[in-house]
Amino acid sequence: MADLTGKIAIVTGGSGGIGLASARALKAGGATVVTNGRHDQRAEEIRQQYGDLYDKVYTADVGVVAEINAFVDQVGKDYGKIDVIFANAGFGEPAPLGHITEDNFDKQFNVNVKGVIFTVQAALPYLSEGASIILNSSIANQLGFANFSVYAATKGAVKTLGKIMAAELVGRGVRVNVVSPGPIETNFFAATGMSEEQQAQAADMIKAQVPMGRFGKADEIAGYVAYLASDASTFMTGTEVEIDGGMATL
Repeated sequence: MADLTGKIAIVTGGSGGIGLASARALKAGGATVVTNGRHDQRAEEIRQQYGDLYDKVYTADVGVVAEINAFVDQVGKDYGKIDVIFANAGFGEPAPLGHITEDNFDKQFNVNVKGVIFTVQAALPYLSEGASIILNSSIANQLGFANFSVYAATKGAVKTLGKIMAAELVGRGVRVNVVSPGPIETNFFAATGMSEEQQAQAADMIKAQVPMGRFGKADEIAGYVAYLASDASTFMTGTEVEIDGGMATL
């Protein structure tokens, strides 16, 4: 288990899936862990459901810069430093070429890309020396999943951001790495708005492309997040870790 004793960790999008599993892994390592809810009601729901996990839950929509800035600044003021950021919040909304709307584009880029950039930027005054930033991309950043062009573009941007941020922050002793999960057992497909039949068809199609023949589990990503957050990975920065059952490489 990664030793994260004394570290202050932000996990965005921590109410389910990879974010929730990663928060549990960080907490198990001894970190103080905080997250956000998109609005007051959602934040309160997270407090009620996961009050034993999160030390604080803030209200912030990570697609809105002013709310990101207020959220991260308050974390910095409340704890005096930030040691770990897992910029995890993100979603996909499928649309084939020819049917992509401006709203479809803007919603995904606002959360998946703008949210990452401004979360990290807002944390700059509070990042401790040796801080670790982990960005959540996807193997969609290199594979051709039909109907997910906007989502894939956002995740390609996140992968590139990881390298540029790592180069800019290495002089401060801050590390930036990227995790790129393959298909994981989360509510991703349900959140796309597809029908249950469409979700099942998409899941079967994707599973057939995974050499290991299954979807991954959120805990299998969380272990890498905790490792990258810890001092066990202090010689890693600018790295993309693919956790995909061999899907992108075999």
